[in-house]
Amino acid sequence: MKKIAFVFFILLFMLFVSELVLAQELPSPGILPDNFFYGVKRWWEGAQLWFKFDPVDKAKFHSYLAEVRLAEAKAMADSGKSQYIQGLMNDYESEINTTENILETQETTGRNVTDIEETVANATHKHLAILENLLEKVPEPAKIHIEHAINASSKGCLRALKAIRRHSPEITSKLAARFAEADLNRSKILIEKIKVKLAQRRLELYKKFLNETGEANEKAEKLGKNVTALAEHVCSKIYKHIEVLERVLEKAPDQAKPALEHAINASMKSYEKCMERITKAINRTVERWKWKNCTADIDCAKLLRYCPVKFGFKPTCYIPPNKTTGRCYCQPMWKRISRNCTTDADCRHLICPMVIGHDTPICKEGRCICGSRWEITNQTEWRERFNQTFSNETQTILRKIKERYLTTRINEITEKISGISH
Repeated sequence: MKKIAFVFFILLFMLFVSELVLAQELPSPGILPDNFFYGVKRWWEGAQLWFKFDPVDKAKFHSYLAEVRLAEAKAMADSGKSQYIQGLMNDYESEINTTENILETQETTGRNVTDIEETVANATHKHLAILENLLEKVPEPAKIHIEHAINASSKGCLRALKAIRRHSPEITSKLAARFAEADLNRSKILIEKIKVKLAQRRLELYKKFLNETGEANEKAEKLGKNVTALAEHVCSKIYKHIEVLERVLEKAPDQAKPALEHAINASMKSYEKCMERITKAINRTVERWKWKNCTADIDCAKLLRYCPVKFGFKPTCYIPPNKTTGRCYCQPMWKRISRNCTTDADCRHLICPMVIGHDTPICKEGRCICGSRWEITNQTEWRERFNQTFSNETQTILRKIKERYLTTRINEITEKISGISH
């Protein structure tokens, strides 16, 4: 009886330790495949699954086992024992797919599994960098299995985001925007290390996350939710993304430039949709409050419930001639063309919005206006303002982007916004 009680105690202790490890960022691999007792470890994992009767608990444990297999693969690669990589990567894919299949089945029964899906999305996205680092440590025959695992992890992350979107599109939007930013930063590092193939894969995933952000926002709108704050958050993120992509484009090798240009194009399209949502919100608040009498701009600041200064708008009181009171408008500040100038440095005072094509104070034809960075052709001025050189090649690329997109889409948004002031 004492032996049975001791064994039972050990089993409970191992179960408790497993649950603690599950909460950590990355579990310890523990006993490795080259150890004689590895089979016992795998048997114990199966026993723990047998004692989990709730399907969601099983899904959580399968997600944990995927991380264990990944930790084991990393340990094996560090030890130079790549012969174990194939089996571990196959098991990793299997655990990821099993987790998602269980959660999808539970969702069809009406169960809300958003919390678990969010955990899976964060975990699978975190795994990408670990798997990419493994590629550098294993010989060529083992790389293909890690490539498959990277694809499984990417798909698992996207599947989790789509599942979350059905119940909580706001969470999906924020997660996707964060993942997109992480992928953009990762691609920047990979390009600097001349790892173009990996960078291209991350940029493709970046575009998918941007698309997921847009779809989540549309879903939230259809559900009747106020997505104004969400649109502002996403717009701010994407605007920074475009700036980063432009900087990376200048120094990137030729083979990486097409993927970067596609990413810039995708970012600009997503930014347009964000600004359209913000414009709609402005139109709604202006229609509701513009008939209120005002005598100064400060009155409109109190009346207009939504007029985002950080996007280049300002509450303005328009008083017609021979009138003592006027109406409130949310007016774009960048429409105010100011003093004469000779260089772009003279226009630093001008406030410009986060609207592509009108985001930079420049001197054009002797007047200060909000224009685009690629309109600055003086390389000395470019270095002074942005601490970087502006090559002829980059100037040509940016002009092509401007001709292709700004003339068709961005100008339409600008016209819509400027129409508010009329």
